Amino acid sequence: MWKQFDSYNDSNVASSQGSDCTGDCRPYLQLTYSTTASDIAPQISSQFPPDNYNSPTLTPELIASGTDPDQWPDASLQYVFTVYNASTSAPVASTPSPVSSGDWTVPAGALAWGQTYYWTVQAYDGADYSPDPQWNYFTTAVPQPLVTSQLSQNPAGAGFGTESGNWTTSATDAQVPTVGPALEITRDYNSTDPRISGAFGAGWSSVLDMKVGPGQDGDSGTDTEVVTYPDGEDVAFGLDPGGTTYSAPPGRYSTLAPASAVPANDVAANELASHPQGCNCAVHLAYRKKAVGAG
Repeated sequence: MWKQFDSYNDSNVASSQGSDCTGDCRPYLQLTYSTTASDIAPQISSQFPPDNYNSPTLTPELIASGTDPDQWPDASLQYVFTVYNASTSAPVASTPSPVSSGDWTVPAGALAWGQTYYWTVQAYDGADYSPDPQWNYFTTAVPQPLVTSQLSQNPAGAGFGTESGNWTTSATDAQVPTVGPALEITRDYNSTDPRISGAFGAGWSSVLDMKVGPGQDGDSGTDTEVVTYPDGEDVAFGLDPGGTTYSAPPGRYSTLAPASAVPANDVAANELASHPQGCNCAVHLAYRKKAVGAG
């Protein structure tokens, strides 16, 4: 569509084409514009770890990447990470402000073992945040030794286990009737046990081999103590923030506590000696037995 106009009132333009000019006939051009461009919000294109992740550490690494179609107003993206308690939806850790890296590690002391959390991330382009952040849940299960945490006697008794591929047997060398915990020496053999330091030799385990030993290094937020049970099974307990309590792995109801925390009139069902790195700990297995003569 076009319009012809004349800057002079000279009757040279037909009325159907805009007619003659009246008043100030100097030509001008009028333009309407906005001083602020319409920003296109960025989007998150990938996140790790995925939903329902089992974190073997209390300082998991969260990774994300995003895209910005118009690359405006900033050419590069920033990110905001937040971790929430799944039970209360309260934030437990976050970046204090948008960070330039899409790789962020949850700070030590924010998470505890045996808990469920979820995390979100948003991309920021200097004007808008990416919409509808995705919730990815994760659980902080105490990491267990790969081989020795699976050791047990075959449920069908001595012999070859078709599911586990191992051969097990058990023998009792001494047994004295008594009240309370059994006074006996029972030893268990498991062909998949790689240890050779047992009191009865390679593959054998007994109450004589029970101990508490150091697990993973705490530098990465995975400080654990490993309890060796009479049947040879190793169970790792995770040190909680604060350094005074331990959490058991899922499905375990035993507790691990410093020996100094055991009341004087209680005797743990099994109390284990300290190891060279100084975990003077007591393991309470199924019950506590009141000491004889205690009030």
